[in-house]
Amino acid sequence: ATMSHELRTPLNAVIGFSDMMRHETFGKLGSDHYVEYVSLIHDSGQHLLELINDVLDVSKIESGTMQLYPEDVPIHNLVNATIRMVRDQAATRGVMLDVNMPEVDGCTLIEWIRQADDLQELGRHVQVFRHTD
Repeated sequence: ATMSHELRTPLNAVIGFSDMMRHETFGKLGSDHYVEYVSLIHDSGQHLLELINDVLDVSKIESGTMQLYPEDVPIHNLVNATIRMVRDQAATRGVMLDVNMPEVDGCTLIEWIRQADDLQELGRHVQVFRHTD
């Protein structure tokens, strides 16, 4: 718990302050370069926080102290959430996502704490097609 606090507290400050600067809460930053730089600082801080959370989760798993709360989730919900997550990114690359999934009543057991990781992994395996007219 101490390690978690020591790592997350200053990083959350960097993320929070950079977010305020990015949104120019207290006024213009000036040069467009500063706007770009503060966005990079914010995004890098978010990425580092995700890595720290992953390392701390692995530590909890290894020590046997990780609390999991799995639940049944309809497969369609999981697929639809994944498509929503990657659709915009695909569209900017000129890729159309086409999901052709048969009606299934089944559920999959997932841990909602790890939902984002599950969705990203599933998104990597989604079949994508380039739209041609």
